Amino acid sequence: MQVIEQTVYEFHELSDKAKDEVRCMLIQNWETDHIIDQAKGDAPKGFTIEDVRYSVTYSQGDGASWTGFINLIEFFEANPDHEFIGEEVMIIELMRNDWIDKSAEVNQNSFHYVHSGTMKLSDVVDYAESTEDNENNPTLVEGIMEGASVKELFDSFHWARRLDLMVERALQATKDYADVIYNQLKEDYEWQICDENIEENIYINGWRFDINGKII
Repeated sequence: MQVIEQTVYEFHELSDKAKDEVRCMLIQNWETDHIIDQAKGDAPKGFTIEDVRYSVTYSQGDGASWTGFINLIEFFEANPDHEFIGEEVMIIELMRNDWIDKSAEVNQNSFHYVHSGTMKLSDVVDYAESTEDNENNPTLVEGIMEGASVKELFDSFHWARRLDLMVERALQATKDYADVIYNQLKEDYEWQICDENIEENIYINGWRFDINGKII
């Protein structure tokens, strides 16, 4: 029987290159489900997050983004622009009565990058033109402005410009929250690959290494 002796190393005895091998091994098993689930649960009012994409590799495309949808009424009621609160209330009530889309899908415009700059909202459609040829002069049927003339509401202020600004605000909020998720992921990633956490894992598992950083 041939006996082969092999030198065994503690983590702190490894070269920087070998330590990087240990880090790569650990990060391949990085669990992020708890972070994503928490982010979904803590999402701002009106946000429904279905999927999160991310990259934490210290490269140009690093970041996070999410897909899902926004309940625009819930979001705008929770995040009003107080300077234009009157106009926003009228738009919200038009949404509530289905004269303007009350929700928008959150999507991405890139297959290669995942950062928040790739996020977009689906078009928010209005139905103002249908009031022009409607002889019945439709009114709002629910909400705090019930009974108000739909055509008169559309004619009473620059609603299209205000709606555009509101949608821009909603889109920026989706990106901001994606950045929050990314920062949480990055913080956890940096903890996973730091020497303190690695040494704790080594102690718990009783790992020893060869000169290249492979577990023996």
